[in-house]
Amino acid sequence: MPKVIEAEIEHSVTVHEANPFAEAEMKALLSRLDGHDVSSIMTSDMEKARAWIADK
Repeated sequence: MPKVIEAEIEHSVTVHEANPFAEAEMKALLSRLDGHDVSSIMTSDMEKARAWIADK
């Protein structure tokens, strides 16, 4: 995530497997963006991810 912050990326979508372990891992990873000016979502639904990023 440091490279995401360094690159000044404004929006991030993470698509993960639909299982609790993958979700927990992604939550831990995305928590590193807290306090930075990056809007992000995490989902196991590719269509939701595409719709979200298209709206940005």
